[in-house]
Amino acid sequence: MDRQQITGLILIGGLTLYIIFFSPKPEVQKQTNNTEQKNKKDSTSHQNDKATLSQNIQVDTTQQALFRQEQFGIFSPIAHGIEKEINIENEDLHIIFSNKGGTIKQVTLKKYTTYTGTPLIIFDAEKSIFQTHFTSFNKAFAFTDFFFIPQEKKITSDTTQIIFRAYIDAQRYIEQTYTIPQKGYLISYSHQLIGLSTDVSPQNVAIHWKNNVAHIEKDINDLRARTFINYYTTEEEKDELGDNSVSLEQESIDTPLKWISFKQKFFSTALIPKEPFQSADISTKVDEQDPNSAKQMIATIQINPKNWTQEKFICNLFFGPNEYNTLKEIAPDFSSNIDFGWAILKWINKGFMLPIFHFLETITLNHGIIIIILVVLIRIILLPLTYHSFIGMAKMRILKPEIDQIKEKYPDDLQKQQVENMNLYKQVGVNPLSGCIPMLLQLPILFAMFYFFPNIIELRQKPFLWAEDLSTYDSIASLPFSIPFYGSHVSLFTLLMTASSLLLTWFTNQMTTVQGPMKVLQYIAPIMFLGLLNSYSAGLSFYYFVSNIASVAQQELIRKLINEKKIRKKLDENRKKNQNKNKSSFQLKIEDAMKKAKDKKNTKGGSKN
Repeated sequence: MDRQQITGLILIGGLTLYIIFFSPKPEVQKQTNNTEQKNKKDSTSHQNDKATLSQNIQVDTTQQALFRQEQFGIFSPIAHGIEKEINIENEDLHIIFSNKGGTIKQVTLKKYTTYTGTPLIIFDAEKSIFQTHFTSFNKAFAFTDFFFIPQEKKITSDTTQIIFRAYIDAQRYIEQTYTIPQKGYLISYSHQLIGLSTDVSPQNVAIHWKNNVAHIEKDINDLRARTFINYYTTEEEKDELGDNSVSLEQESIDTPLKWISFKQKFFSTALIPKEPFQSADISTKVDEQDPNSAKQMIATIQINPKNWTQEKFICNLFFGPNEYNTLKEIAPDFSSNIDFGWAILKWINKGFMLPIFHFLETITLNHGIIIIILVVLIRIILLPLTYHSFIGMAKMRILKPEIDQIKEKYPDDLQKQQVENMNLYKQVGVNPLSGCIPMLLQLPILFAMFYFFPNIIELRQKPFLWAEDLSTYDSIASLPFSIPFYGSHVSLFTLLMTASSLLLTWFTNQMTTVQGPMKVLQYIAPIMFLGLLNSYSAGLSFYYFVSNIASVAQQELIRKLINEKKIRKKLDENRKKNQNKNKSSFQLKIEDAMKKAKDKKNTKGGSKN
């Protein structure tokens, strides 16, 4: 091996040793070290973030405490917490309370549903408000600003009591108490401030009450029209706000109030204080763009200062149906939350119709049959008046030829016609109003039904034939458009009522002497009622339909019983008896007044010529 080869081997060996021992580390090893360094850095970063987060939480909590202290003052200890719900039930109500505000959050009527079949929630804090406002050191507060500690207990075997207390310290706290009986719709409520008489103002203490009535009935327009605020003053006067109104209505009541009610068509929520409320500002309005809202009712009610600081404020809360036997036990004139009409109509509905209706409910569960029985009973009761009316119409029909002769004899002298007609009536002993007065006496019952059937909860969701609910309209067809004064649906009961009214009018005209425009008007009236009653209670339309059919049958029966020959004979006997009888003083006065009026007319006519 020569020198050059040896030198080359030494160089190669040296290069190999250099590569093994002195070359840079492989790339894989470098990546591994980089990953370890990254993980170490991330771990350090997380630890720093956690420390920073903990520091931020501590800072935020301190800031919130300072903010609460500034905003709520002495009430700051009760101005924070976690909201919890408490459920209480009796036979009729499911009530959800909240410790935030110690207030009622939701009330569900267990025995009723909406028109769609869902649970009927009569009060919901998501859309409604019930809270007490007061002032302390010129700052305004509400109970709903505070968190209360609830305590539930049984005071008797059938009565539950839930007490909410908000402790500022051991000596100062706010207490609210709700007492719920085993059944019924009345909740007893009270609140008082313990040890706070020097910290709160006795003035400007008010209950803010708002109820956004949901679309719980089929006809939202009818629901809106029958939803309003009722109130009863210490002067024993009942009044209302918002009846049939969709616009904003407002009123300030300065007279003390015995109760105030947010009245719906079939349900009410009400406040009935032990001592009268001092005053109230009330308002109602409708958002016609919201199909799920019927009407919003708001009341700001001032509490008497002595009920606030010197003693407990005690009040009954009513959440229930407008059922007469229930309402009449709640408070004076509280049953007026059911609109039975005015004066005599109210007496007929409360004193006659409702007791009979309730009695018939014990006999049959079918409310359509109850309506038919009511018609028959009323027809029997009114039969003497109806018979007397038809006798009077028969007499006028017999005298019609003689009346027509008088009209032909004095065609241009209406006053002379009236005098001669009165002489004729006197001779034959006929009262020209004898056929009308009995019919007029029946009108109060006819009008009373107009208030009775649409407002009694007993018909709510009661089906009959094709009608799913007798308390609202029955619809056999929906129209793609709305007809003014009629609507966008077709009510079959209303059509039947209209047809039967036209039939009854035709039968009646066969027995009367009505002529001219009045006769035509009698046929127009049923057509007008077709539009008016198309959106009314199906029970009302069905009642009128059955009543018309019964009237036609009754007329036919009476016509067969009336002997016109005997009536004519009686009139002739009266004529002979009264032929030489002197005129009464009343008749002489009437004739004298007519004569003077005629002379005055002739004098004016002569002066013009």
